[in-house]
Amino acid sequence: MDEDSTLSADTPATTTAEPDAQSQIGLTLLWHPDVRRVGDRIGFAADMTALSRRSPDFYDRAGQPTGPLADQHVSRTPLVFVCHAHAIEVSGRAVVDGVRLNGSITLDKARLVEGVVIEIAQRIVALLHHVPRRPAGGPTHGLVGDSHAIRRLRRALTQAALATVPVLLHGETGSGKAAAAQAIHAASARSDGPFRAVNVAAVPVESAKAAFFGHARGAFAGAEVAHPGYFGESHHGTLFLDDIDRLPAALQPMVLQAIEAGEVQAVGDHRARPADVRVIAAAGDGLARAVSAGAFSPALLYRLASLEVRVPPLRARRDDIPRLLLLGLERELSRLGAIDRLRPPEPRPQMWLGASLVALLCRHDWPGNVRELLNIARQIALAGFARDEVSADDVPALGRLGPAAILTELLQGEPPRRAVRTSPPLVGPVEVTDVDPTDADPVLTEHSVLDALRRCDWSIVSAAAELGVAKSTLYRFVTETRIVRKARE
Repeated sequence: MDEDSTLSADTPATTTAEPDAQSQIGLTLLWHPDVRRVGDRIGFAADMTALSRRSPDFYDRAGQPTGPLADQHVSRTPLVFVCHAHAIEVSGRAVVDGVRLNGSITLDKARLVEGVVIEIAQRIVALLHHVPRRPAGGPTHGLVGDSHAIRRLRRALTQAALATVPVLLHGETGSGKAAAAQAIHAASARSDGPFRAVNVAAVPVESAKAAFFGHARGAFAGAEVAHPGYFGESHHGTLFLDDIDRLPAALQPMVLQAIEAGEVQAVGDHRARPADVRVIAAAGDGLARAVSAGAFSPALLYRLASLEVRVPPLRARRDDIPRLLLLGLERELSRLGAIDRLRPPEPRPQMWLGASLVALLCRHDWPGNVRELLNIARQIALAGFARDEVSADDVPALGRLGPAAILTELLQGEPPRRAVRTSPPLVGPVEVTDVDPTDADPVLTEHSVLDALRRCDWSIVSAAAELGVAKSTLYRFVTETRIVRKARE
């Protein structure tokens, strides 16, 4: 492989699971009384699928059948999904993206890209979205999940591990860039060598040169013993530089020289010494700004970006949220000696963690990504390990989350994300049936609806009353036009 070539691994810069030939419309279980079922899937093989407690069968990650929902609280009357050319109709009793359904609702297939969260019998949560047609293959690289996004990332990490050039990881804070770097190292020919992780932003500027390249004994006051520096510690291994955009300008040409020459010179030492190091760097959107502002060397950027991998945000892998939630809960509950809360030895009618709470977590956009989710999981475990049931009131942080879907924010009386909330949200889902208002309803326009929502502090109930329409009419108008999401963007 040409060391100077610039490559791009198989991680398109999308934030959603786009439909393709490798996927089909289906359901992924996000929550179930038997948490071993979380992640089970079914693809819709026909235009109509009827979901009840007895059928159809779901399949695990390996493609093995795990049976139907098999929960006695689920009605024998099925929840019916009918696929049309550009829409999917859902009929029955459920809560669809926070809206109580007692009849039918038609969803634009575009909504399946992000996924629609469905609560069934107050015990089961499923995601209606595009599911993979085939079981996952290849190494997992220690990453939790089976979404389209995580599958693409695993393929990209495999490619990166086979290469020898530097790697630049792009991703939001908390998305798992450090885990991706460790996975590349562990699967590479350098896996027997050291892996050194450095947060560049945490390195003091005044001592950064010695920290990176080492120093000789007596090189400066306090240097009583020699130190190899980050590059020296990573010899024959991998050096992971997180927040690379925070690298001081004076060090950038030195780091570039170390990468290209394969040697470094310690502070106070006149001799260069070998540094056989593969550098993996990571940055968020600050790197592009630093380059534009002239604060980051284009030459170093080009070298680091010999191979680029994008780590997806958690909102792009919504079906992985409950898997990661389980990981965090199991860790903390095991530490507390309370794993039975999550995995009771005998089935219980009362669930320790309810479906509605999990659905809220699955609808959240997670700006802090995996780090934020694991922190919430820890708080849930700490608040509820001694209780038979944990509620949102037990975990103060949950009150700050708010649902991810903008429509759910509206239905609960909240303004769009990032706006200042001035009043508590309304509680309880809004009910939508298949009974529409009469033809005498006023004609709705995007302008009139947005104006009414703003005047009513984004309360869909109040806005519907002001516009003189039923709340179901306003809900459907907002759903079909997606005007609120447009306004937020």
